[in-house]
Amino acid sequence: MYTPIKEGEVLINNENIDLINKKKLRENNISCLFQDVPLPSCTVAEYIRDKHTNSNSDQNEAFKKVFYSSQFNIKRILDRKMDELSTGELQLVKLYSAFLKEKVDCYLLDEPLANIYPELQYDTLNLLKQMAQTKLVIIISHDLQFEKIGKTIKVG
Repeated sequence: MYTPIKEGEVLINNENIDLINKKKLRENNISCLFQDVPLPSCTVAEYIRDKHTNSNSDQNEAFKKVFYSSQFNIKRILDRKMDELSTGELQLVKLYSAFLKEKVDCYLLDEPLANIYPELQYDTLNLLKQMAQTKLVIIISHDLQFEKIGKTIKVG
């Protein structure tokens, strides 16, 4: 990555971006879901444990509706290897993991509905909409469903 030439002052949480430790900011304040990253050789439980410790997200009804649904139940696949999952299951595990990151200000999500079971897309969209009420949710997608979430900023 590079530091672009800019005019004026760019602030994140009222701090000048040039003075912010960007690595620390990414680790502590931003949770990401990327597409096409190499799969780790571990079980789902290990993947989730390695990324996060405790979370209160399990208490959220919209969260439960997606991740503990009859179509996809995270508890059913905890012992499976990441490379054994279907693309939809893998996407939901990665999304689950992104949402478990504690105390973040921003979720950066690349194609969050990609390959997710059609029955769960509506509930997942509602979960994203709910999360966008209190956090900054940045979605990169070709899917026009995301215009329903709220404010849309398009960069041309």
